[in-house]
Amino acid sequence: MVHTATNSAILHAIMDAAVDAMIVSDQGGNILRINAAAGRMFQYDVAEMVGQSVNMLMPKALAVLHDGFMSHHIETGEKRIIDTGRDVEGLRRDGSLFPLHLSVGHSAVEGRRIFVGILHDLTRRKATEDALSRSQRLDAIGKMTGGIAHDFNNLLTVIVGNLELLEMRGANDRQLPLIKDALEAAEMGADLTTRLSVFARRSNLKPVQSDLRVLCTDTLTLLKRTIGASYRIRTDFAAELDPVMIDPVQLQSALMNLALNARDAMGSGGELLVSIANVVIDDSYMAQETDIEPGDYVRLSVSDDGAGMGLEAQRRAFEPFFTTKEEGGGTGLGLAMVYGFVRQSGGHCDTV
Repeated sequence: MVHTATNSAILHAIMDAAVDAMIVSDQGGNILRINAAAGRMFQYDVAEMVGQSVNMLMPKALAVLHDGFMSHHIETGEKRIIDTGRDVEGLRRDGSLFPLHLSVGHSAVEGRRIFVGILHDLTRRKATEDALSRSQRLDAIGKMTGGIAHDFNNLLTVIVGNLELLEMRGANDRQLPLIKDALEAAEMGADLTTRLSVFARRSNLKPVQSDLRVLCTDTLTLLKRTIGASYRIRTDFAAELDPVMIDPVQLQSALMNLALNARDAMGSGGELLVSIANVVIDDSYMAQETDIEPGDYVRLSVSDDGAGMGLEAQRRAFEPFFTTKEEGGGTGLGLAMVYGFVRQSGGHCDTV
């Protein structure tokens, strides 16, 4: 026979070696044992969790339901949550909520009913699912936008050609202003289709090996005259930086777009920070795009001290025509163009 102390040591070893979080509680929901993985998951020391109610690890609404489920199971034996798994939310020590999968089993030890919960953090999986959904949505929008822009551009070509023919065939003084207005409107439409084509990754890029520090320095020199004296531009460029293959004109346009968006977000004044550094994308990197290739990259970040974007705005930031500005304050194509250009260049866009 195996000694009781040995059994206890084996149980402790199994729980501490487990990758997933494990919590053992009594029928009152009081924590009897907990492993190190659970402590890390919820940001507590293991010792301070023992003896506490498992409700401390749940949002209030779930804690109320949990008490009801457990009481119902003890009274009736019905297995609504016992011996099954479900996705729920956990509450960390810092007050943040996170998705997790909870499986609950039960047993009896020396006449006492105990419950064993095994918990798996779903944060990474949910982020991957959200990234895939977002990437698929933007790809679908890009394909549709590219087709529309192409067809619309063909129509504009016919319109502009006929207007120019009318102008050359001796239009009178009353007709010329009308033709001029129509041509200007057609040129604006052509500019719009060009920007839509950039989002759809159909622009004609001319990449050359470049030092981002040089390109950004030249662009920021122009920006300082554009954004006004109430906005300060600060840079943080790494001393060692890999060269990149990029279209210099499009890169400068993208940086201008990001900087002007940042200026609008800051209101009457603030600080704009432009950072450049080498980064390595590997399996531990949680990217917003699921098809980014691992390897060595150069990261260009533009940040400001404005209020920032909400979660919904972050989710839709790169969609064409989406804007948080007041009506008439923007076309909603600036970040869409940045996204299309960067993706066509083999890079990745992110919002934080």
